[in-house]
Amino acid sequence: MGIAKRQLVFLLAWIFSWSTFAVDQLITSYNYLSSQNNIYGDKIIVDRNGTKFLVDKERVTNNKFKTDYTCGDDDLWKNNFIHNFNFETSTLEIEYIGSKTQQEKIKKTSIVINPMTYGDYQKGFDYLNYKVINFDAYEEKAKIPIVLTRSRFESSYTTELTFEAFQSGKDGIVRCHAARVELLNHENYSQYHSPIPFYKDNLVSLVNIKYPVIDVDFASELQYIEEYVDKRNFNLLHNELPSVDETTIALLYANVSPLKDGYEWKVERSLDIPVINEELIIGLFGDVEDIDLLHIERLTDALRVVAPKLDITYSLNEEHVTLPIHFSRCTKEFSKKFNDCYNNMWGFFVPTSTPKHGWIWIDSSLKDTDRLSTLTHELGHALGLKHNLCHKSVMSYSTYADQEVYFTHVDLMMLQAIYSPEVSLRKDKIIRTELIDAFDLDEDKVFEKRGDISSTCHREPGAYDYLIDMQLGKES
Repeated sequence: MGIAKRQLVFLLAWIFSWSTFAVDQLITSYNYLSSQNNIYGDKIIVDRNGTKFLVDKERVTNNKFKTDYTCGDDDLWKNNFIHNFNFETSTLEIEYIGSKTQQEKIKKTSIVINPMTYGDYQKGFDYLNYKVINFDAYEEKAKIPIVLTRSRFESSYTTELTFEAFQSGKDGIVRCHAARVELLNHENYSQYHSPIPFYKDNLVSLVNIKYPVIDVDFASELQYIEEYVDKRNFNLLHNELPSVDETTIALLYANVSPLKDGYEWKVERSLDIPVINEELIIGLFGDVEDIDLLHIERLTDALRVVAPKLDITYSLNEEHVTLPIHFSRCTKEFSKKFNDCYNNMWGFFVPTSTPKHGWIWIDSSLKDTDRLSTLTHELGHALGLKHNLCHKSVMSYSTYADQEVYFTHVDLMMLQAIYSPEVSLRKDKIIRTELIDAFDLDEDKVFEKRGDISSTCHREPGAYDYLIDMQLGKES
């Protein structure tokens, strides 16, 4: 029994010593992780609609606000401003109750409406809710209407209202105070509106509108019928276009690859082009200008000729839109939040099935040629066109390319080929054999042209000239 007791005591001592060591290691690990905040560094896990993903802590905590200077004292913000959000009228009320002497440093005040969406969960419709509203904080009571939209493509997310103040600094007007004043989400807010596509009379013809509203008087109905016949006759002009040849098919293989100082030709190994085989319904949203809608009207008319299989219309109802085009201004703050656009890109096309035909974003700060060129370029992607290095193509990435605002000769020829009624589709895609068979082409010549891809850029058949004029709004 003496030996057994000694063995038991030894065993208990051994267990105690190792338990102490284990506890010490756990404490050490805990302290290390605590010093690092969490195992994900500066990111935390966020659950959105049952899906977990990592985001920067600053985007979901009260510590996200960084200011360049401190303006006024703490009492100026804590005691002298009263804010209240009226959920029934969706109005933010801000009242300043301090003395006038404390106002002198403040040069500007604003409310930032910030949709808290992340990464792959963002849609262009999310962008519509991002706004910066400047206001006079020292009025008797500032009442700021908050208008939030919710499309059928968006899942629930929280929208943050942030009060910002600015003062003069060494680099101009700088932000010196920022504070969250309200969080709006599906649990406390119900005043969402459906996004409304941009529209003005006489910018787009009724024939090009999905479900147009036509006046019941005889003259209006007669005018609509005449316009309908004229527009539909554009489809018949397809038969008068030049035949599709091997050069055009070869160019459909082309794309570009980035280099350090530019781009180079890349010829794809196979031809596999997704095309739109159902009704394409466009809607313009956000900071849209009249010229944007007018340009869509002109492009639509030209597409009726080169792509008679393409059923394209414009809708005044977001519920019907299958290709939304979103215009919003790319500022530094917008870029950081959404898409890294600042000094990086003017627009992009996102191919998705929700919306059915994808969506397009365009920097609304663009003007004139830059704006229309970007709109046409991104629409070209939606229709199946890739980049090239042709000097005269709206899809070009060439340093020496002319900046076109319309589908040029080579663009129209490619669209004619992939949307020709003669071409059969394979699961909503265009493939090489269908093009070769439809136009009775020499496959060897196609591969010969692929080997000299830059030579495919130079055809400009005069039969397409009137389509160029049509896109530019010139009278025929």
